[in-house]
Amino acid sequence: KCWKPRSNAMITKEISNDGHMVTTVLSGDISRQALMDNFFEMFDFMAQLGPGKLFHLYDTSQASSIDVSEEDVRNMTTQNLIKWASDIDAYTAFVVDDPEYYKLARLYKNLSNALGLKEIEIFDSREDAVGWLNSKKEE
Repeated sequence: KCWKPRSNAMITKEISNDGHMVTTVLSGDISRQALMDNFFEMFDFMAQLGPGKLFHLYDTSQASSIDVSEEDVRNMTTQNLIKWASDIDAYTAFVVDDPEYYKLARLYKNLSNALGLKEIEIFDSREDAVGWLNSKKEE
C-alpha cells in the first residue's frame, strides 16, 4: 500500500501475511496531513486487528522533512490511543536519524506510556529496530 501526499513525498506500508507486522517508511517531504492520516489509519488497523501482538516498524530515516508539531503529536496520540490502549499488545520501533524527529518520537513514546502502551522504543538504525522487534516476537 502506498500513499503519495506530494510528488516528492511517500508513505509506504507493508503488512505481513499474518497481519501482525507492519512496516511504515516515510520518504521525501511529509506534510502534516499525510502524517496525521497515516497515524489515524494505523490506529484504526490496530483496533480492527483485535487481540494479539502487533509489531510496527516506523522508519523516518528517509524523510527530508516532516511538518508536524508537538501539539499535533499530543492530539493524535491522546485522541486515538485512549480508545484501545489497554486492548492491544503492540510493539513499536521508531527509526530516526534527525534530532527533531527524535524529539517527536520521544514525545509519542512518553504519551503512549502514560496511556498504557509500554513497548515503544526509538533507534537510530533499522537493523537495531528490527532486532528489537524480532526479540519481542520470541517472548
